[in-house]
Amino acid sequence: MYDILNVLLGTRAKISVLRTLVASKPGFSAREIERRAKVPLPSCLRALRELEALGVVHVARGRREHRYVLNRAHYLVETVIVPAFEAEHRLRRALILELRKGLQGNSSCAVYIYGSVARRESHGGSDLDVLVVARTRRAADRIAERIRERSLEIRERFGYPLSVLTLGRKEALHPPPELKPFLRRVQGEAVPVVGGELLKRN
Repeated sequence: MYDILNVLLGTRAKISVLRTLVASKPGFSAREIERRAKVPLPSCLRALRELEALGVVHVARGRREHRYVLNRAHYLVETVIVPAFEAEHRLRRALILELRKGLQGNSSCAVYIYGSVARRESHGGSDLDVLVVARTRRAADRIAERIRERSLEIRERFGYPLSVLTLGRKEALHPPPELKPFLRRVQGEAVPVVGGELLKRN
């Protein structure tokens, strides 16, 4: 009984399946879980069978397909699984609020996070990628230094090392050719911390 968490969370497939089921009270078919969790169907089905055996997942069996639903009345689901995945989902927002401390009032700058944390795809070894855009590169560097001063505090709380990049407004809006692919990617995934308008073209 005391190794139940090893069984419950012992594989990446189970964690991905549980994360998917936490997000839906009605539940999903195995095929839909496979698609959403990005887990191969055999691994997905094996994880679902084991989670059902633990009583963590209920199965509504149908003629054409079965629907798998998280048993939210289960003690470990209520006290461990749901709170853990909800905290995981709130992590990016918590990081943004932490970075925002001390940056209010800088109306002439914009600060973004980008990369795997912004996409909610971070993993062990991921950096917290931060982009600072200001009127000039020198102004951006000053703001970046204020952020870097809190790097140890942020890493202690969230586990991410900081990687801060700075740009002047002119560079951001009229980038040299070698910078354009990077900025296109950043524009597609960046999440504003403060400001947020300086990457937008008029």
